[in-house]
Amino acid sequence: MRKIKIVISIVLIMVFAVGFVACTPANPDNNGAGGDDTDNSNPGTDDGETGSGNGEDLTPYYTRVDDDTILFGSYPQSEVTDESILSRLNTLAGELPSKENPKQWTSYGYLQDITYIKSDYMWFIDLAVDGEMYRGVYFVEYRPRDINKNGGGNLQENYGFELNSVYWYKYEPISWTILEEKDGKAMLLCDIILDCQQFNFSYTGSVAFDFENMNFKDYIVNNYAESTVKSWLNETFYLTAFTTRQQSKIDTVLVDNSLESTCYETNENICENTEDKIFLLSVREIAKYFFDGDHLTFMKSDALMRKVTKYAYSQGVYACTWMESYMDYGTWMLRTPDNEINYGVITVEFDNVGDEGWYRGYSAGMISNGIVPALWISL
Repeated sequence: MRKIKIVISIVLIMVFAVGFVACTPANPDNNGAGGDDTDNSNPGTDDGETGSGNGEDLTPYYTRVDDDTILFGSYPQSEVTDESILSRLNTLAGELPSKENPKQWTSYGYLQDITYIKSDYMWFIDLAVDGEMYRGVYFVEYRPRDINKNGGGNLQENYGFELNSVYWYKYEPISWTILEEKDGKAMLLCDIILDCQQFNFSYTGSVAFDFENMNFKDYIVNNYAESTVKSWLNETFYLTAFTTRQQSKIDTVLVDNSLESTCYETNENICENTEDKIFLLSVREIAKYFFDGDHLTFMKSDALMRKVTKYAYSQGVYACTWMESYMDYGTWMLRTPDNEINYGVITVEFDNVGDEGWYRGYSAGMISNGIVPALWISL
């Protein structure tokens, strides 16, 4: 009898231990709703180290989809149409912002017109629902296509956006094409047009403007080293698209802004080289990675074509909406200055066959030019 009691006691202890283990979370430090990290992270399986325990950020560094594609970071992209999610997001967002009181929202601080004044007429808010991140966009005025409002009016109205309305977009993994891979590092180019920004806060003229001191600066507006798009890429975009853990994978590199980088025989608008984490491509890099090193003006490459996201539409990006074969493809900006006009920068045309071939010069003050970032990461 005593032996039977001992056996029963041992069995009960084992059952209790198994039950305790079964009820214990596999990772007590992961507190994301639904098991998802809500820190603007990209989902998927990391090919490299993922980190663990002690409250560390468990966000995968990146996801290697195939030999040519990597998912890395996240950004608002597709529009939310699910009514239940929209209802919850609108409730969480609370009262809408105004110029007098932004509430929970953040102003984009976009320029309004040729007065060079940053104005509060477009706001955003980032919220999480069921472990997924979303961005709300609200505006009471349309964003001009060009700072002086003479560059084609606004595009948001043309796309059907209504004033005093909220639009919601889901943060989704950013897809990148691997342009080059060597020594455990990879150069990536975004597969889509994520946003739109002007090259520099300026009117359609040659001189840049200093908002801090409210006067004109002593350099021309297509100077990439001094451009506002360079600052936007390495500050706003960098902090929005990547978690702290992912940021540690992005290398600071020397960006070539020399005459050779422009593929022109002469170009008086070049600037000094810069050191950046995020950058725009140059004409020379387009030639290297898409045309086998040759800069052929009228050569077409479908690999250059980029579609715009729904979020980019909300920001006023320039995209084709009238030809089925080019529907939703946009024009995107390079860092190369135009060699003829000192307020122009080179862009890639949405159809690859613009007036000057696959590229065309646009005003550095053009707001509607699409953003296709590039970067180097450690694999």
